[in-house]
Amino acid sequence: MIPVFDDILNVLYDGKPHRFEQIHAFCKLTSNQIEAALTFLEEYGFIYRQRYGHTTRTRTAKLTPKLANFLKHLRELENP
Repeated sequence: MIPVFDDILNVLYDGKPHRFEQIHAFCKLTSNQIEAALTFLEEYGFIYRQRYGHTTRTRTAKLTPKLANFLKHLRELENP
């Protein structure tokens, strides 16, 4: 997978909402890279994203239940 998405999905894997600051601290990517990836993931229905007011800045992000279940299934297949 693409490293930017790997890092972000590893943070969001538990299915709980995570603050942008948490994602940024774990990923060691630039804010712009993270925002671009989160925008893509939201536009294609992979995550829910809460923003600050009417800005494009992310407050929190979390996986959709469908993607969370899919990723858990993949991990189970990798580690039988």
